[in-house]
Amino acid sequence: MKALFYPHRLQTCSLIYPILRLLKIDITNDIKEKSDIVFHWDFANKNEVSKEVLDLGLPIVNEKCLDIRKSYVEDLFSKIFGYSSLIDPKIFIGDAVIKSTCQATHDGKIVRCPIENPNTKIWYSKSNIQHTYLYQRLIHNEVSEEEIKQIGYVFKDENRVLLKEYRITYCFGEIPSILIRYKEPINRFHPHDLSKQKVIIKKEASEIFNEDEISKIIQFGKEFSFDFADMDIVRDEDGKIYILDVNNIGTWYMMNGLLNKDEHLLYLSDKFKKGLLCYKNV
Repeated sequence: MKALFYPHRLQTCSLIYPILRLLKIDITNDIKEKSDIVFHWDFANKNEVSKEVLDLGLPIVNEKCLDIRKSYVEDLFSKIFGYSSLIDPKIFIGDAVIKSTCQATHDGKIVRCPIENPNTKIWYSKSNIQHTYLYQRLIHNEVSEEEIKQIGYVFKDENRVLLKEYRITYCFGEIPSILIRYKEPINRFHPHDLSKQKVIIKKEASEIFNEDEISKIIQFGKEFSFDFADMDIVRDEDGKIYILDVNNIGTWYMMNGLLNKDEHLLYLSDKFKKGLLCYKNV
């Protein structure tokens, strides 16, 4: 079997790469080669499947996942969950986060509101995309001293604050994998120092989320129209969860150094294979 990644080339750091290797599925970026399945693999935040790909008549993974901007993530999240992290920076009182609506910019900053003249744009990128700002209230996902002791985390300096977030792998309507990432505040918006974080793998969503949360996360994935993607979720101190990011070309770097990485990739590859058979008839 051969998988075509188009329009962009698959990178070896992508989570789907080791999964396909384990399944012995060949990979190509050449649309002229004979393939059995297509991955809509576009780095743009908003995109479309080209006519030349549709004309191939092949099953397409993430065919309808065409908008991963944080603004769209937030719109769909608030529709399904009934609440939102978005704030009006001119009237909100307290700490907030300002960041680009586009993915992978890692430009988040904590600001104090209210702000009299909030920014509306950041820059024009090399691809001439206008990046606009998004304001969210600061979500408090700090963990307790007891939990820090339970996971055996060792601080390398005087900092005693640890944040917790969940990287969920969504696979054809299921949640087969959750990576719990503990990280120090320096890594809140970008993994600046990988020595200041710890990752733990969980396979059962019920260990982290209640039935209603799981149902809504899956509903979110279905309405977002992706087949295979990652979500970043945090839980606030009030108990509510927030889906902050969606990544349809997610990487597996967070698994580096984990003793059970290979076992987990085998588990994910089996889940992905079953999803292909059930939903794409491949």
